[in-house]
Amino acid sequence: MANWVEQHRKAFQKQSRPSVVDRLREWGPFWRVKLAAVVLYVSLGAFSLWWGSGELRGGGLQAFVVVEGGARDVPTLAVRNGSRKDWQQVRMELDGAYVYFADSVGAREVIRVRVDRFRSVNAIPRAQGLYAWELAALSPMPAATATGQGMRRLVVQTSAGRVSLSLEE
Repeated sequence: MANWVEQHRKAFQKQSRPSVVDRLREWGPFWRVKLAAVVLYVSLGAFSLWWGSGELRGGGLQAFVVVEGGARDVPTLAVRNGSRKDWQQVRMELDGAYVYFADSVGAREVIRVRVDRFRSVNAIPRAQGLYAWELAALSPMPAATATGQGMRRLVVQTSAGRVSLSLEE
């Protein structure tokens, strides 16, 4: 009786499933290459989504702005670089009529700029890019520097991208 149990033990034992590697070995080389191509395609797609979404969200920049100062004082714009990388060649445009240039803003750094330091787009030499000057002739000439009255939008443009921030509460 014991001999019979020994002989049939394997038949009564629960059969283990073959591993994934064993199953792949049973497939032919065509199916293995096809599976590798699909895995590569999916992983490259996931990697490109990850690469393009991190720092490039919001037009490439993560910026925050706070208007500081009271009604009597000239307002100051506190612009925070929310990115992990430094900004290079920074151009801030206030309401499409005034600009301020900075060489760089460090990562997680706050730059404070008084509104009267923004210069009129029309006052900047042509070599720095007076764009749409034909349209500027149709509207009244703004003041040489910003006054801080009726500020609505700040556009921050760097070598990494561009973001538009609302100044209205």
